[in-house]
Amino acid sequence: MPSMRRLAKCGFFLTCLLLTISCSRPLSLDSEVETCPQQVPNPPEVTSFYEDDPTYVDPDVSPTNFETTTPESQGMISQRLASGAALLETVPQALSLLVIRNGKLVFERYFHGSQSNHANNIHSASKTLLSGLIGIALEEGFIESIDEKISDILPQDLNFNEKAKSLTVKHLLTMSAGFDWKEDQSESLIENEENWLQAILNLPILQTPGTAFNYNTGLTHLLSAVLTESSEMDTCNFGSKYFFRPMGISIKHWGRDPQGYYSGGYNLYLTALDLAKVAQMYLQKGEWDGKVVVPSHWIQEATQPKIQSEHPQYTYGYLWWLFTAGGHAIYKMWGYGGQYAYLVPDLNLVMVTTADTKEVYPEFDADNFLLNQIIGAVTPLVPATNR
Repeated sequence: MPSMRRLAKCGFFLTCLLLTISCSRPLSLDSEVETCPQQVPNPPEVTSFYEDDPTYVDPDVSPTNFETTTPESQGMISQRLASGAALLETVPQALSLLVIRNGKLVFERYFHGSQSNHANNIHSASKTLLSGLIGIALEEGFIESIDEKISDILPQDLNFNEKAKSLTVKHLLTMSAGFDWKEDQSESLIENEENWLQAILNLPILQTPGTAFNYNTGLTHLLSAVLTESSEMDTCNFGSKYFFRPMGISIKHWGRDPQGYYSGGYNLYLTALDLAKVAQMYLQKGEWDGKVVVPSHWIQEATQPKIQSEHPQYTYGYLWWLFTAGGHAIYKMWGYGGQYAYLVPDLNLVMVTTADTKEVYPEFDADNFLLNQIIGAVTPLVPATNR
């Protein structure tokens, strides 16, 4: 059922009737072809918050848009990178290692049977992609500001208690809504409820919103619903139109909840090259192939520290992990089990790893791996450039 916000966007109802225009979607999107693949299971059949993490094989690998060159041509030491790859191969769940310097792919390795056309669940690394989608929605005018209350956007049949009515888009972006949420535990409670959005909103709010960080995948799922309701496109098709398609990325699979909302910040499956494209686009201040994908001012704002995280070494931006190592400011996309994309702006450097999460493995220390094996392979012979 359309919310009052949707009906208001349609304008005067009689005009809509005379022009035979449906009020379920903005005019500019009517001609858009739905590009998201048929998702299985169907929403009424969804029973689990997290999926079993199968590997999807992309039969048509899209062009990488990366020029491939030697590490030495970009001021990196091949032998050091190769030794890093050998070390990573000893990690049983590791699937890939990609290194991009100065916009060029200088190193690409796959492990344990993985291949370049294998798409795996990137888990919470997709939260940082969602940050970009919100930046686009703000730029396009679908969301008025990050201070807009989510109760003004989400469906009117959802119940908000007085504390929940104060929640804003910014609170979701900064993991500071204050809900009583224990990551990797609360999800099992949510998945047993008929309406996951309502179940999240029903949780007690223990802290004043905006005052304390508490990592909460429920918040990014609410954010996906905010994006859907404000744009009147589901998150998958919005992302395909504005974010993925401009970079030549096809979505292999994206999970949904029982109401049909696409998973916010989890259950998105991409290849390692897809994730590398996203990271490089962010490093290029939102541009890809000469076109703006995400507004540069949003990326600049999103990668500024907004709140101290629960980990002393990290601050948190708008769904970005931020830290400093070896004198370098580093922006991190972090997904469960070994899904990482690191941006090192002053070196014009990107590192991406993906991993298998069908089984439970201890996570490897990717921060130290980046510092010692990848940043450690950089020489002063070729400076960081955008050429």
